Amino acid sequence: MMNNIKFSYTVAEKQNNLFTNQHVVYKCKIQYNGKSYTFTYQCNRYTKPELRDVLDCLFMDASAGQYELDDFFSEFGYTKPSEAIKAHKACVRTQKALERLFGDEYETIEDEIQGL
Repeated sequence: MMNNIKFSYTVAEKQNNLFTNQHVVYKCKIQYNGKSYTFTYQCNRYTKPELRDVLDCLFMDASAGQYELDDFFSEFGYTKPSEAIKAHKACVRTQKALERLFGDEYETIEDEIQGL
């Protein structure tokens, strides 16, 4: 199934909110069955985004979006509610985007990425 997923990336124009000064922000695009999802992704400047790694991160974010907000807050150690709400909303958006992109094959692709 991974063979049917197209992946491309470019260095993003804006390099804001880097995890560290050793990271680079990429603008990535995944295409599957005529649908596409464009998003930003950060990785160490000495590596490049790879589809399996990117999907693994996206599916982890999507699974975090399934937490209730209070559980999300405590599970991920947030001290500021506004930061927790912003991060939780981003995870929920990622989950919805992946569900739209992959449709009925969402769980199959997730399992393949996680090696199940």
